[in-house]
Amino acid sequence: NFVGEPSAVMSRREDLLVFGQDIMSLQQVLIWGLGDLAMYVKLLRHGNLAMLARPLSYFRVSDQQSSEAFRKDPTLPREGHANFRRIPTELGWVRPDEFNGKVKVAPLSQRDNIQEMDLLAYFDRRPEATVRNTRVAGWLAQRRPTPAQHVLLEEYLQQHNGGPAVAIVVSDFNQQPESVLSTLQSLASDAPLLDKLKVFVLADYDREQQTPLQAQLPWRDASMENRATVINALMQENDQAWWILVDAGTTFTSSGLLCAVMKMIETPEACAVFGDEVTLHAQAGAHLAFRPDFSLDYLLTCPAATSRNWL
Repeated sequence: NFVGEPSAVMSRREDLLVFGQDIMSLQQVLIWGLGDLAMYVKLLRHGNLAMLARPLSYFRVSDQQSSEAFRKDPTLPREGHANFRRIPTELGWVRPDEFNGKVKVAPLSQRDNIQEMDLLAYFDRRPEATVRNTRVAGWLAQRRPTPAQHVLLEEYLQQHNGGPAVAIVVSDFNQQPESVLSTLQSLASDAPLLDKLKVFVLADYDREQQTPLQAQLPWRDASMENRATVINALMQENDQAWWILVDAGTTFTSSGLLCAVMKMIETPEACAVFGDEVTLHAQAGAHLAFRPDFSLDYLLTCPAATSRNWL
């Protein structure tokens, strides 16, 4: 029982004897808590694994098992786990992450008929929309600035007079103040760094019958028909150099506005700056709209997401 409980593995005696007293060690270091896997890793360096989809043993659960002790006290196997990750990496036995999702397999009856198997595609039975949402969310989460990066961003902005003055106009002509609030809350992470940011809310709420939330929002009277006139008036009254128009419910990704501001600083001669978008659909999941046409960053981070379009 050497490959995770309750799997069963058989190996040839002569293959194990060559390990001597270090049968459950790597580089003479006993892999406490994962000794069976240490042995398994060494065996696979000398041959392939033949899997049989049939029961070969019974599994008896006992509180005397080491795995039970580890569940009660997770600190016990900590050193062994660290050594098991470190030593194979130092020995060059670990494949790059991008290759770990695929293995080469062949039937025992046709050992020369080797094919590549995508493990993730085989075992991941989630709906495509769920997979896409998880992938996009993970990609965006990796682009959330750390506290140290926030300090560097703040220093950079201060070197450029605090960055450009930006105004955001949020329009709500569907009586959805909750959507306005979602938009405003999405700006919270960037707000401390953008001293020159100003937000305007245009809406056609009834001032005589406002909801409590509507009453708290600093909104201005406008309608779909006269929105352009109201925005032109705002531009005359305020000296912000850059203006962004969004509908209520549009949310800014973490650091999304900061990235746009950085581009404004890098290209002071530009008349406009565009941003990528993530559109959310109830059934189809998240879709990405890259502008002008391609994102090398997304390709390098999630190559499988765009592999269907490769030549």
